[in-house]
Amino acid sequence: MSVEQLEANSDCRRVEDISLLSHSKSVDDVYIPQVAENCKPKVGQEFESIDGAHEFYIKYAKEAGFSVRSSSTKRCKGVKEVVRKEFVCFKEGVSSIKDGERKRCRGMTRENCKAKLAVVRSKTGKFVITVFVEEHSHPLSTPRRVHLLRSHRSVSKAKKSLTLQFSAANMPTHQQISILEFEARGIENIGCTKKDIYNHEAKVRNELRGQDAELLREYFLTEQEKDPCFFFKIDVDDDGKLKHCFWADSVSRRAYGCFGDVVVFDTTYNTNQYECPEEFERKWVTTIEKASLDNSDWLKSIFELRSRWVLAYVNHIFSAGMSSSQRAESSHAFFKKYVSKRNLLMDFTLRFNRALA
Repeated sequence: MSVEQLEANSDCRRVEDISLLSHSKSVDDVYIPQVAENCKPKVGQEFESIDGAHEFYIKYAKEAGFSVRSSSTKRCKGVKEVVRKEFVCFKEGVSSIKDGERKRCRGMTRENCKAKLAVVRSKTGKFVITVFVEEHSHPLSTPRRVHLLRSHRSVSKAKKSLTLQFSAANMPTHQQISILEFEARGIENIGCTKKDIYNHEAKVRNELRGQDAELLREYFLTEQEKDPCFFFKIDVDDDGKLKHCFWADSVSRRAYGCFGDVVVFDTTYNTNQYECPEEFERKWVTTIEKASLDNSDWLKSIFELRSRWVLAYVNHIFSAGMSSSQRAESSHAFFKKYVSKRNLLMDFTLRFNRALA
């Protein structure tokens, strides 16, 4: 069966015909990819599947310097089997947003490009190229930038697994990209961008969001089976959502028995605010009255100890620039290597325990 018969039998309306290969625009408006002949699609070329045709066109597009997206699909009535599929240049169509309405300065994504490829299923079950429009209405990307186009980017299973391990070690995404770039011998060979890695990590977090509290509870129960001294308590609100969480393993409980609680006051905050004890006491009284905390026993107790933690009382003592919160600050710097504010509950707990191991 001829290509023309295949197209007719597919019963699909086409916007352009093969005759468009002779573009009506002037030569200056037409951009023809400079690609080796053996890489170009050819009318009549056969593929075992639609995916095979798609992969071939994407490979050609990467050599040519443009991105590909799926367009129309024709299915057989009843069995819903695909009989015709069309792939177009990513700049096909016309943008519905006017120039004056654009909120961000970005390149035109739709420039009414006519470049496309269509395949039709033959009687043998193979898919045959029936339409191939080569010309583009826009400049093509350079080899050094073609890897940034959408159809040529993807986070492979191997990279997903590797970035998961990197994230478990709390490695920033920009460092992950640096390692992948070194491994691939060039950023253009990675196959994805930093934004793709960010999006993948966000997708993983979103999939766990809403169920991480339950996962955390299951993790605590598992730890309790392994360690009889492991203790945890989870408080929920009236809607059943997690409010507070506390856990302590056998090591932490033994340490608590030896050392008890530790409270650190950050005396480096506004260190130059109070120059003398009288000024501090005046400000203290004003603050207590303003907040209506006159009956707070705890505040009364730490005020009685003010000569031990307020700089205004100890400025005469040589301390070589050290402060009472340095130990806490060093702890903060240590834990920041393992945890961050982006961690979900389960992820945070695993990272925190890894830091203490």
